[in-house]
Amino acid sequence: MYAKRQAAIYKAATLKNVLLLGLLYLIMTVFIMPEAEREIERSAYGMGRVQTFLFRFPDKLYEQIGRYGTEGRALYAAVEMTADICYAVVFALFLASLMLWSSQAAPGKTWTLKRLLVLPLVSFLLAVCNSIGIAWILINYPANYHFLPLTIFFFSKLNLLAVLLCTVVIGRNIVRWRAPQKLGIAREVNSIHPPR
Repeated sequence: MYAKRQAAIYKAATLKNVLLLGLLYLIMTVFIMPEAEREIERSAYGMGRVQTFLFRFPDKLYEQIGRYGTEGRALYAAVEMTADICYAVVFALFLASLMLWSSQAAPGKTWTLKRLLVLPLVSFLLAVCNSIGIAWILINYPANYHFLPLTIFFFSKLNLLAVLLCTVVIGRNIVRWRAPQKLGIAREVNSIHPPR
């Protein structure tokens, strides 16, 4: 049962699917998320998103959120619970498919994917927790949760670490895939022996 599921997952990780997910990720990054950002800024008196202010102390953060106004907070919370979560889904699927495809393309032994494939899932869960936490703060304003901004900040840093680890795995697999191709000609030349 597990082997069948694993075979189906590997079969779905084709270059075509990776490129389609990459295109979807590009559309989200270039068109949808910037438009959501502009809408938030329009309704929130030109203020940027909270993510850029998460390094501040909670009191400063709540002061910033207060400046959004009721309409700005409502729109921002809606964006967090829709566009941001869709973005997290697309990004996690893109990372997972790229990890699988690069591991199949790389000859020889690749890093244990059973354990490493959990990284895109961890990234997705952390991104969703961030979105829920920010939406919670925005919806329940002026209630002041001192621990929540610090938790969101911590989760965002863990998410960044998970994405970096995924990038390292993908990069390693691509290097292993490209290196034998460059060395292939030399190996063929070296394997030609003069007749005895």
